[in-house]
Amino acid sequence: MPAIKKPFDSYKIYHFAGRNPIEGKMEAVWVPCFYNGRQVGSLSFMTDERDVLNNDFDNDQVMLFYHIDRFDEIVTTLRYESPLFLMVDTDSLEGAVITKELEPVGEEESSA
Repeated sequence: MPAIKKPFDSYKIYHFAGRNPIEGKMEAVWVPCFYNGRQVGSLSFMTDERDVLNNDFDNDQVMLFYHIDRFDEIVTTLRYESPLFLMVDTDSLEGAVITKELEPVGEEESSA
């Protein structure tokens, strides 16, 4: 099956405290992503690099897994870019949060 892209227009952020096992792994942050109010996928940030699971596509949802060190850069993309898509290649299991449009150079720079 080829790469699957799912647009999303909103998200929630869950910062977990204590233990929340996913297949025996500790998930620090879970970010479900929605399109028109319907969940289309999620981003899971794991506390231990060894616990980062393979990306997946299941129940019509793209599930991406990252180490917690990537949280700041990913959430910055969620806050400042639009439109956004979740993508997973079902053969290689490579996945990404991607923008749709070309970004102009220096878009967020202010003139001094």
